[in-house]
Amino acid sequence: MATLDMTRLQWTLSGWRPHAWKLGRSMETGWGLRCDIGPVAARMPDSVQANLLRAGLLDDWNFGVNSRKAEWVEHYHWEFATEFEWPAGVDPSAVRLVAECLDYSGWILVNGREVAVFSGAMVSHEISLGAVFRTGARNCLSIIFDCPPPVCGQIGWTSRTRYFKPRYSYGWDWCPRFVPIGVSGSLSLDFSGPPRFELVRVRSSLAEDLRQGCVEVCVAIDAGAMATDSRNGNAGENGGGIGEVCVRIVDEAGGRLLCAESFPARARETVIRMDRLNVEPWWPNGEGAQPLYALQVSVVGVDGGVLWERRRRIGFKRIEWRSCEGAVAGALPWVCVVNGRPVFLQGVNWTPVRLDYLGDCSGERARLLDSYQELGCNLLRVWGGGCLEPEDFYDGCDERGLLVWQDFPLSSSGIDNWPPEEAECIAGLADVARGLVRRIRHRVSLLQWCGGNELQGGPDGARTGVGRPVDCGHPCIHILDIIVSEEDGDHRFIPTSPTGPRFMADRAEFGRGLHHEVHGPWGSSGFLDMADWCDYWEKDDALFRSEVAGSSPASVEIILKYAAGMPVWPPDKSMWWMHSSAWWIRSDRLAPYLGGTDGAAGGERAARQNPEGILVRYVGDEQREHAESIAIAAGACKHRFPRCGGFLAWMGHDSFPLPINTSIIDFDGGRKQAFAALAGVFHAPGGGVRVRDHEDDCNRDDERDDEHDDHATLLSQV
Repeated sequence: MATLDMTRLQWTLSGWRPHAWKLGRSMETGWGLRCDIGPVAARMPDSVQANLLRAGLLDDWNFGVNSRKAEWVEHYHWEFATEFEWPAGVDPSAVRLVAECLDYSGWILVNGREVAVFSGAMVSHEISLGAVFRTGARNCLSIIFDCPPPVCGQIGWTSRTRYFKPRYSYGWDWCPRFVPIGVSGSLSLDFSGPPRFELVRVRSSLAEDLRQGCVEVCVAIDAGAMATDSRNGNAGENGGGIGEVCVRIVDEAGGRLLCAESFPARARETVIRMDRLNVEPWWPNGEGAQPLYALQVSVVGVDGGVLWERRRRIGFKRIEWRSCEGAVAGALPWVCVVNGRPVFLQGVNWTPVRLDYLGDCSGERARLLDSYQELGCNLLRVWGGGCLEPEDFYDGCDERGLLVWQDFPLSSSGIDNWPPEEAECIAGLADVARGLVRRIRHRVSLLQWCGGNELQGGPDGARTGVGRPVDCGHPCIHILDIIVSEEDGDHRFIPTSPTGPRFMADRAEFGRGLHHEVHGPWGSSGFLDMADWCDYWEKDDALFRSEVAGSSPASVEIILKYAAGMPVWPPDKSMWWMHSSAWWIRSDRLAPYLGGTDGAAGGERAARQNPEGILVRYVGDEQREHAESIAIAAGACKHRFPRCGGFLAWMGHDSFPLPINTSIIDFDGGRKQAFAALAGVFHAPGGGVRVRDHEDDCNRDDERDDEHDDHATLLSQV
C-alpha cells in the first residue's frame, strides 16, 4: 500500500476562536477549551463554507445579501479532523501529506501534536510528517486553517501584493466578497518515502506536412533509486532493480496504437524522443477536428513489475505568429497561424465559475465550455484575478478546440497597477508560475502565457497612473519571462494584457500605430449614440481587442429568483442590486423607466402600478442594446482581419447571480441576447460583418415592435 486516499475517510469540521485550539486549556481555570462551532460532519475536499451550508449553519450566499452573513467565517480558525487505523505492514517513519490545494495557510496536527505548517493556495503541497503515527492503533489527523490573509479585492495596490490567493473572492465589480477556506482536489498520505521518479516534461510537435508528429518525454530517476530498489533486490546491469522506461501512445478515438517503446533507465534524467508518428492535426473550434492521444509513461523493474506510472493527454498542432497587416515596426505579431492557416481569434474572457471555487464545479464548467463551443469561440483567456483552473477545464478545452490564453495570477488594482518588486514577493509568484507551467505546458489547447491583467503605469513612465502597460524590463515580469523560457519554450509569453504603448484605444490617436493589443471600451457609455459607437469601430486601428464589453441585466426570472423577496425596482434604490452590481447600474439609462422628471417618486408610482411590466421592458431594452453594441464591435474587428488579429468579449459568464453585468451567460446558464448576437459574428464566414451592415440592420430594426427582439431576430440581424 503506497498511499491512503484521505478524501474517502469520515471528517468533522470545527470552528475555533483564533489560536484557542493551540492553548488547549484556560490559564485561569485549567479547564479544557472547546470549539465555538461544531464539530459537524464534513465533506472532504470542500470549503468550510460549503460544509457549514450543508450543516444548516450558513445561509446560501447566492440569494439576497446572504454573502454578507457569511463574512464571519473568515474570523475563525477551522479544523478538519479525521481518525483512521494505521495500515498493517506500512512503515510510519517516512510519511508525506500530499495535497493538491490547501487554501490558504495553517497547521497539521497528528494525534494532537503540531507537526507541520503550510501556506499557499496556488501551489501543491508535499508535507513531510515524520515518524509521528502510531502503528496498530487509531490515529487522528487535523488540518487547521488560519484566518485568510489580507488580500485586496478589486481596489487597492498591485505593488503591495504579498499573498497569492484568488483576488476576485475579496470582491470585484461582478461579485460580492466571499473568501473560501478549505481543501480542493486530491488529498492523500504517501508511504513510499521521498519521490524517486518525476515526469519532468512532455513535448509534442507536428511536422509541416501535418501528418507526422514527434513526442519527447523526460523522466527523472533519483540516483539512490538506481543504486538500490526496495521493491526487489535484484541488481540489474544499471546497478539496481530499475530496468526500463516505457512509453505507450494510443489514439483516444479509435484505440489505435501509435507506439509502444522501451528505453534503458538512467540515473537522473532519461530523455526519450519518438519521431515520425502517424498523427492527425488538432484544430481550433470551427477549423477542423480535435484528435487527442493518451500518453502513458512507466518505470518498470527488472522483474517486469511497474514501479511508477504517469498519464498525459496530448495532441499535435503548429503555431506561428505573424504581424498584422499595416502594423508598425516593433509591435507584437497578433495574427495566429494554426497548422499553416491564419485564424481570427474570437472568444471570451474566462472567469471562475462560482464564488466557492474550492467546491466541485465540474458540471457547471462543462456546460459553459459547451456553450462557448456552440457560440463559435476558438479562444478563452483565463483572467489573472481568478483561481487556477483544475484539470477538467483544460481537458474540456482540449476536447472542444478552445485555445487557452493563460494569465499568471496578477491583476490591476486601480490605486496602482504596478507589479510588486520585492524579492520575497517575486519569489512567491515564481513558485506559483513554475508549478502552473509544469502542470499545463503539455496541453494541446495552450496558446500563450501572459504576465497578468492590466499591469501598467502612467503614460510618462510613472509607477502610478493608467495608460502604459509594463514590459519585460520590470523585474517581476522579467522573472516570469525566464520561467516560461526555461520550463516551456513552445509557447510565447507576453508581459501583460494589454500590451504595447497604450492601455485603451483613443479615437483621437487612431492612425498613429499606438494601439496594439488593447482593452475597452466596456459599453457604449460615453458615446453620443449608436451611430457614434459605429463610427468609433469603423475607424478602429487596434491590432487585437482582448477586452470589449457591454452590460445588460439578467433575465427577469433570475432577478426575481435570487432577490429572495427583496425589492428589485428601481435598481439604484434596491439593496440587492447595489449589493453586487452597483458598478454597472447606469442612472442615465434608468431615467425613462422612472416616470420622467418625477424621478424616484415617478418610479415608485410606476412600480406600484405595473412593477413587473417595467422590469420586463427595462431588461429587454438593455439586453437589446448590449447585443447590438457587442456585435458591432466584434463584427468590425473580424471584418478587418488580418489587420486585426482577434476579439475577446468581457466577460463570458456570471460567477454570482448578478442582476446586471457585462456577461453574456447568466448564473443559471441562461443566454442573454448578446450571446446570439456574438454567435452570428463568430459564425460569419470570411471577413465577418462590416459596421455599415450593422447600421442598416439597426435602422430596419427601429421599425419593428419590441416583441420581435428574440434570439432568432438577433441572429438574422447580425
